[in-house]
Amino acid sequence: MTSLFRFILDPMSVEEFFANYYQKFALHISSTRDKFSKLFGWEAMNDILSLLSYPHPNVRMSQGGRQFRPKNVTGLKKAVQNGATLILKDAEEYSLVLRSFLDGLSGEINQRTRFNLYLSQPDNQAFNIHYDKQDAFILQITGYKEWWIFPKTTSSVPPPQESCYLHCTLGPGDVLYVPQGHWHYAIAREESSIHLTLAMLATSKVYLRQLFIDDLDATDGTETLWGASEVFTGFRDPDLLKWNLDLPGKATLAISTAVSEVIEDGTFGEIYGSLSDDLNKLRLSQAQIKHFARLHYYKFDPDRWATFLLFTRQDEPVNEDQSNLFVASVGIRDLKLLVVVRKFSREHILEATGRPRIVTPLS
Repeated sequence: MTSLFRFILDPMSVEEFFANYYQKFALHISSTRDKFSKLFGWEAMNDILSLLSYPHPNVRMSQGGRQFRPKNVTGLKKAVQNGATLILKDAEEYSLVLRSFLDGLSGEINQRTRFNLYLSQPDNQAFNIHYDKQDAFILQITGYKEWWIFPKTTSSVPPPQESCYLHCTLGPGDVLYVPQGHWHYAIAREESSIHLTLAMLATSKVYLRQLFIDDLDATDGTETLWGASEVFTGFRDPDLLKWNLDLPGKATLAISTAVSEVIEDGTFGEIYGSLSDDLNKLRLSQAQIKHFARLHYYKFDPDRWATFLLFTRQDEPVNEDQSNLFVASVGIRDLKLLVVVRKFSREHILEATGRPRIVTPLS
């Protein structure tokens, strides 16, 4: 292993890291305050943010587990002032220094990498406890951030607080290694915090290509697919009644959604699993599906297979056996929208030749 990976781990040796920590335990590495001063800082971040137009697909805010997208610079500044965390996905796309660093690192370790940037405000928690599907190194640039790390579990239920096995506060120049699947959350302390998350992306099959991102307004949750006769004028599946799905759900906040095209044959399990292991993160409400269909009427293509959206009865959490998870298939025929419903099956195959699309909440 050559210089850049050693630079990240310093003063720990690469040999000790792989022997005792890699994909086993999280690790806090203390270092000098100026360790990353030539890599990134306030000036570099402000330069990037000033060049972007808003809303931007790679910029989002998060506060108290709720994520949203600033529509302009004023909205971004106000959200930050109110304590929201700013996230810039794929920060290397906007910085030659970060791009050069990742190019060199990926060449050394023979693995795809990317940087996500986080600007957090003190005593505000951006994300609830969660885990990621890839190993990550947290590079603390400025400020201080307190972290709680928990062991990997075999279910989607978060572990109890008392199972935390690493509790630490990162200062400038520090590094935190978090193995994939290990639950965690963090809170900035004392002052604003900037950190870069270096994600180590395992090479895997790519099933989806993102087409566009759009916003959905808040809903009161009362609207159902069967009741949306003014939207689905071509056909509404009677199975909505057979499976007792014509029931009101829960009110929802405004969210952003990602619309992606299937570019590689795969099962529902493989395709949705490439986005998240937690299907709860990938479902919408019936009211949101109705609003999406109405909003995007002119984007439905009769030559394309259906657009697929997940939902549960009355927006309840997905059962362990996924028996309460359903798939709404929305399409268009003779200029009229139609909706078909089926029970979710991990083995159901989607073929890329029909260019089907899936719609999910933006994570």
